[in-house]
Amino acid sequence: MTGSAGAPAFGAFGVSGLALALPIEAVREVVPLRELTPLPCAAPAVIGAIDLRGVLLPVLDLAQLLAQSVHSGGCVVVMLHAGQLLGLRVDSVGGLFDAVPGSVTRLNTAPGAGAVHAGSLRRSDSDSLLSLLSPAGLCALPGIPLLVDPEPERSGLAAEAAPGPAPAAPSQLLLLSAGGLPLAIHAMAVHATLADPPIEPSPLAHGLCRGVTPFCGQRIPVIDLLALCGLGVQAAPGARQSFVLRTAAGLVCLLVGQVIDVVNADHAQQLALADSATPPSGLIRGLLPATALPAGVRARAPNADGHYLLLDADALRTAPGLTGFAAAAAAACAGDPAEGERDFFSARADDACVQSLLVYQICGQAASPVEQIREILPWRRDVLQLTGQGPLRALLVNRGQSVPVLDLAELLGAPPVELGRDACVLLVEHLGMAVGFAVPRLHAIECATWQGSQAGHALPAHADAAARELATRRLVRIDSGSDARLLRVLDLAGMAAAWLQCSNTIPASASPLPCRI
Repeated sequence: MTGSAGAPAFGAFGVSGLALALPIEAVREVVPLRELTPLPCAAPAVIGAIDLRGVLLPVLDLAQLLAQSVHSGGCVVVMLHAGQLLGLRVDSVGGLFDAVPGSVTRLNTAPGAGAVHAGSLRRSDSDSLLSLLSPAGLCALPGIPLLVDPEPERSGLAAEAAPGPAPAAPSQLLLLSAGGLPLAIHAMAVHATLADPPIEPSPLAHGLCRGVTPFCGQRIPVIDLLALCGLGVQAAPGARQSFVLRTAAGLVCLLVGQVIDVVNADHAQQLALADSATPPSGLIRGLLPATALPAGVRARAPNADGHYLLLDADALRTAPGLTGFAAAAAAACAGDPAEGERDFFSARADDACVQSLLVYQICGQAASPVEQIREILPWRRDVLQLTGQGPLRALLVNRGQSVPVLDLAELLGAPPVELGRDACVLLVEHLGMAVGFAVPRLHAIECATWQGSQAGHALPAHADAAARELATRRLVRIDSGSDARLLRVLDLAGMAAAWLQCSNTIPASASPLPCRI
């Protein structure tokens, strides 16, 4: 099988810090590492067998085979070669991907125990190098027991093909379940699957976000997939599997109830959703009947006689509900020269924490309360940019609503700032109306350990609400190890309310200006 534009496709996984890959046709599925059954086998790297739907699948520990440090846990990649199966214990799964054209290099080695390493290749999505393993070399290792494939029909749809013209090549889908709903997504869009991701508390944990999880040296946001799609909210104890998606702004972890399988599917059977039944999120592209799956899969799938909601991978990658969280994490992981060692998710939940604040670059550094910010959107150059409108910088459409974007620097009396690739739009809401504030860069979410205030500048009695809001000075102290500093806090909710009032968008008597700090 090949990926986009004929590029060869592979499956990636990690073992003791090694980045490894197998050809996609050799990757049958990924299953949790369940209880191991001892096998009468002399091969030292074979650690036992797992129950794979009623048959014992031998499991080879790649870390032990490759003389790396051995870890407990992980998952099992079910490898298929020449009609035989072998389980490979790995630490993590890195998803399916296309190789950069021309990047696959092969080693010229004789078959046998030394032919496990087949070459190298480069991922097209992350430009990282991986070592390529040889399925034939793994199966040829001395004393390795192999399982004759009990489900050969899963390798394709050939057995079910009707006479006539050859059908289009099937594509691979990752089957999921979330909140009892059967879902599917193109497997090539998935960066990795996580069997039981640890969810750590974070100041980002509100709305769609459950917290953060460690992944590849980062902490990435964990998002409730069902809530993101507008299909409900998953019960927290029941949603413990996930997949990692690379969005337009960085990585996110999407929480589901179960990652079921990776299968071939006939997309010619896809059905369109009626407009009245399409969730407003725009993330569902259609229905896929279970008859589009191979017979062996249908027999054991949880929705064998029904349909799967097919997720729109392209829409997910650009969904504001995901890219905002991803942009915040990616901007922090890029590091600030003055704060390179600071963790973006470093807000502490102890008694000394007065309030969680989002720190960003604007006329130096400033901060705003996390709870004021409804979403964080990446700055896009395709927004309708305006000139000669004072601080009104642009208009964008978000969730079907036209949102004015204000230049926060200009509101503060500074020259307009250049908005580059690290720029973000902080969305706040007042009386159901959204206002965006453009900032050139995010820094961190941190805890204030002290808050105070300074008297604002004296203003005449006729000064408008916006002027009075901007004249207010609120200060907080932030301690990060040996680094302590005072930052100005901007009440974005108050500024949005004042701007809407002054622009005659809402009546002056609609609501008093909020004072959040």
